[in-house]
Amino acid sequence: SLYSRVFFASQKERNERMEDRIFTDEIIPRHEERLEAKRAEEGSLPERVRKMLELGARAEANGQGEERIFRLQAEFMADWELPDLYRSWFSAYYPTYARMSGPQLLSYFSWRTRWKAGERKMGSPVSFAFVYVYELLNGAGASGPQDAWEKLSAFWEEYRKLDFTLDRY
Repeated sequence: SLYSRVFFASQKERNERMEDRIFTDEIIPRHEERLEAKRAEEGSLPERVRKMLELGARAEANGQGEERIFRLQAEFMADWELPDLYRSWFSAYYPTYARMSGPQLLSYFSWRTRWKAGERKMGSPVSFAFVYVYELLNGAGASGPQDAWEKLSAFWEEYRKLDFTLDRY
């Protein structure tokens, strides 16, 4: 059949291409080694960020859901600023602090500090914008619901000038 000729011909081509490749053994880090690397990375973070991560770990250990953990962390970090410039790319479908690495957390808080100070630049990860929106939806960094709404509306108006992604949501 035509299907067999096409399928087996393409399979034969793939096999021939793979024969020319050289594969070597690769060490897969054990869970303990990954944990040690993560702890070392977290040890180099500013104290406030480490405390935020500890807060999340304690809440998770107590059976708190991801949404509640985010809210606790957002409230804890609401007034924290990081004036130093950090750049690390981050992309996630439902972005939260828990999904960011240490360098990504520093980049986010650096971006947020600059945004609040009025700096508007293209090229930042849209996931950072979503984290900031989630903070405002949870009332973090706002004096009340009206203030949160005003900050959220102002953010959307400004951010959409740089990137229209938020318009879809």
